[in-house]
Amino acid sequence: MPVGLFPPASTFICRVHVGALDAKARSAYVELGYVNHYRYEYRDSDGHHGVRSGHVWLPHSRYPVALTPGRPTLARFTLPPYGPPSVHRIAEWKLRAVIDRRHGLDTTAELPLTVPTEHGMYDHMPMPLPAPSRSVPIYVEFDGTAHLRRGYTVTGRLVGHPVQHVKARAVRLELERVQHERRGLIQRRTMVTLPLAGSFTILPGYPFQLPFALPLSPALTPSCYAANNSWEWQLKAVVDVELAMDPVSTTPITLT
Repeated sequence: MPVGLFPPASTFICRVHVGALDAKARSAYVELGYVNHYRYEYRDSDGHHGVRSGHVWLPHSRYPVALTPGRPTLARFTLPPYGPPSVHRIAEWKLRAVIDRRHGLDTTAELPLTVPTEHGMYDHMPMPLPAPSRSVPIYVEFDGTAHLRRGYTVTGRLVGHPVQHVKARAVRLELERVQHERRGLIQRRTMVTLPLAGSFTILPGYPFQLPFALPLSPALTPSCYAANNSWEWQLKAVVDVELAMDPVSTTPITLT
């Protein structure tokens, strides 16, 4: 089979060789799928609680293999167009060959595949609506779309339509990763902080605009939507107010 990257919706052919068999072997097959790694919160009967990790094999398609040593089977597979990309600690794509052995341990062999992210792979997804703050509604206006690309600089502006008098110490833009795990576990991490303005007074009825240019490192984890979890991204516009709750507006994005 070819070696390298396997983009979504691509088709490839692999050759499966069967070695020496014993009397317990009754069938064989090769599967295309991915291992989904996830996290979840737990609480035991003693009241102890914390976060644990788990994983599950999720087959996408299967091809039967002839139990004929020395005669390889050619199997044709097509990756799903909207499946998750290969992302560390979320999704690991593999070919998995199995010999089913009666009343015995199955014989398996695995070959890892790399499914890259592709710009535009999430264009079909409807984006959630932004969630602006009530006191200082701020909206992110991109010079392009909210489907962003790692390794590039995204430009745009924050547009504020304040409805209250606010003395801001600063305004900043935060790039936040949001991990939705199993059993309602949500983990957030701010990856990039971009200062946009220092101290100034925000007056109701006086809109303002703050341009920004935010570089997106290629080392950032891409957006990934798997069966048991998802790693998503959002931009947070934060108005820093002394001794008060900071008005925060969030804008969902995707990273590829």
